[in-house]
Amino acid sequence: MAQTRCAVCGQTGVAAECEKCHREVCAECSTSAGPVTLCTACLAGERTEADARRAPVELASRAASGYGFWDSISRAFTFLRESVLMAFRDKDLLLPSVFATIANAVMLGVLALVLWRTGALQRLGEEQVERWWFALVGAGVALLSYTITYFFVGMTVNLVDTHLRGRDARLDEAFADARKNFFALVGLAVVSALVSIITGMLRGRKGRDLGDYAADAINRVWVVASYLILPAVILEDLSLRAAANRARDLHRRNLLGIAVGEVGVIVLANVLTLVGLICAAILGFGIFRLTAGGMIPALVVAGLFFSLVLAVATYVRIAYYTCLYLWAVATEEQGEPVAAPAPLAASLARGAGG
Repeated sequence: MAQTRCAVCGQTGVAAECEKCHREVCAECSTSAGPVTLCTACLAGERTEADARRAPVELASRAASGYGFWDSISRAFTFLRESVLMAFRDKDLLLPSVFATIANAVMLGVLALVLWRTGALQRLGEEQVERWWFALVGAGVALLSYTITYFFVGMTVNLVDTHLRGRDARLDEAFADARKNFFALVGLAVVSALVSIITGMLRGRKGRDLGDYAADAINRVWVVASYLILPAVILEDLSLRAAANRARDLHRRNLLGIAVGEVGVIVLANVLTLVGLICAAILGFGIFRLTAGGMIPALVVAGLFFSLVLAVATYVRIAYYTCLYLWAVATEEQGEPVAAPAPLAASLARGAGG
């Protein structure tokens, strides 16, 4: 022992054996950690792991109770940056949101063309029967739009989960996962369409009244609920009812820190969409002037630009709730706080002043 070199510092002479890594170390590089003897490297590692387990809950608690609106915006901006960087590392993450935006635009364009060619738009509201007919068409369009959106959102959930687990996110696997849970996604689309109809009926025709505020509240609650139900459907292959119960259970047990960044994510996504709309309008007007009245090129370019911005905003919200859900499930499985997924951990650290 006197002639053996320490495995940590290299000095001659060892005094003990680390009970974790079994390396022989000198007296200066060994320390007692309770009933066991550890080398300084293993002791530092255990302290780091303990800090990592404590940090997420401490950061979430401080972010939820000790910070205000602008801190939520700051955390959301950090999450936006981290999630976009994640998408740059794996381009497939953003593609389903782009596909969803384009598919919905094509669907609405085809519907408008059919209504225009058949003269239905000109007859809108002429008779009571036609009003009901248009209401029925509107409900069908809403259901189809939600189904398209949730299918591609489900693909995004799968891709984000795969990427965070260190694997290559593949579109074919994500498509297969969404197709496997297609009926649950359709059920979610039906509920969303019903919520949309109910909130539309509550809204006043002239100015804002109590019905408008009630509709806004219902819409916000359901949007959050649907984004939490989606990961349960896709990642755990649950039925719609089981997924709703699963999300409610995680929320009831305080495993979902919604206050960590929900307000900031919503505001930032809305601001991003508004800025994208303004920039698309300016871009379209510029092309219209350059092409001497070329309306079609201007609309196409402006529409594509706005679709890309809208896809990014949608992707950020999906990535946020997917990270939140994965964090909650991991905490539940371990029975103790665990480190949050990378984009969410970065926003939490930002909110805590890190």
